[in-house]
Amino acid sequence: MLLIAKLHLRDQWNWNLSRDCDLLPFQEMDKASSSTDAPVAPSNDKDQVVSMTPEEFFGDIKSDYAKQLGDLTPEELYDNYNPGPNNPDGTVNFECHCVGHLVASPCGYEFRNAISCQKATSDEELEKGACGDELMDFMRCAMRTECFKARNASSEQNSESAPSPAPEPSNSEGN
Repeated sequence: MLLIAKLHLRDQWNWNLSRDCDLLPFQEMDKASSSTDAPVAPSNDKDQVVSMTPEEFFGDIKSDYAKQLGDLTPEELYDNYNPGPNNPDGTVNFECHCVGHLVASPCGYEFRNAISCQKATSDEELEKGACGDELMDFMRCAMRTECFKARNASSEQNSESAPSPAPEPSNSEGN
């Protein structure tokens, strides 16, 4: 099993290297000056195989291009930088993984209404009960659909008192 995982990681690494070769500046080493004894795979017109020793891999970065990438902020590096649950303007970032499961749930519409109302309302208005209807709509949906039901041992003990689900039909007649 471990061998398969290592082979998969090696293949994934090779695929990423060959896929990204066109993006990086590349200087081909001649066989005599190569510091590695690793076998060189045959190349074709599409891909290039680059071999390096562990010392080269774990050593200091020598490429100016790679050093420049390391100096970039996440906002500069990634087109779709995801700042977290709040966008820089204070609105809800519904693409954040921390709320994405709520948005994609059966109650996603109700959740978006409740959280958008909460973000657009002042603390004083929230103290007076603003957005209560939206929050209750979300909670009713969550209870009705059981979309956030826990799946652990303690919830199984609590569910013993609840009605059990209907038995699944069997494949044979009469059973």
